[in-house]
Amino acid sequence: MKKLFCTFITLLSTVAAFCQTTQNEEDSLMVWEDFVEWIEETNEEEDGVDEELMEQLYELHANPLDLNEIKKEDLMVLPFLNEEQIGEIVRYVEKNRPVVSLGELMFVSGLGQKAREMLRLFVTVEAKPSLKKDETEKLSLRELLKYGKNEAVWRSDIPFYRKAGYEKVSAEVLKKSPNKVY
Repeated sequence: MKKLFCTFITLLSTVAAFCQTTQNEEDSLMVWEDFVEWIEETNEEEDGVDEELMEQLYELHANPLDLNEIKKEDLMVLPFLNEEQIGEIVRYVEKNRPVVSLGELMFVSGLGQKAREMLRLFVTVEAKPSLKKDETEKLSLRELLKYGKNEAVWRSDIPFYRKAGYEKVSAEVLKKSPNKVY
């Protein structure tokens, strides 16, 4: 009965895994027009959207900020981010600098999908030139291990018991049943 239950649960989990679909990334990204519509919908003022703010946001959209060099004051302009989200973005960038893609925004806690899509309109990640050959030759192994992002993984598969197929079997038993050993 346990085997049947485990098999049933396994089949249910695989069905759920196959039901997931991928979305075309270009279709899901927000564009400037969508952002303007969102601003107009969420604006509670009767006299319309603040023109000065919209000009400032458009300028920021036309000249996006480098995420690796962003400051808290730069993000305070964005109306869709609160102070907690701005603090989390700045902390993440400081901790994990250099950020290599905007996809890393997924790892910022408290930042939802909608906020990430809108943030993509105003920030970018500049490609930093890699270390030159002369600079890499100067690094010692000790410095690479100390300052590099390294990870060591080790796995062992040692049983703590002796398997039945490896036990010593007499010649008489082997004659009767030759498949007694592995």
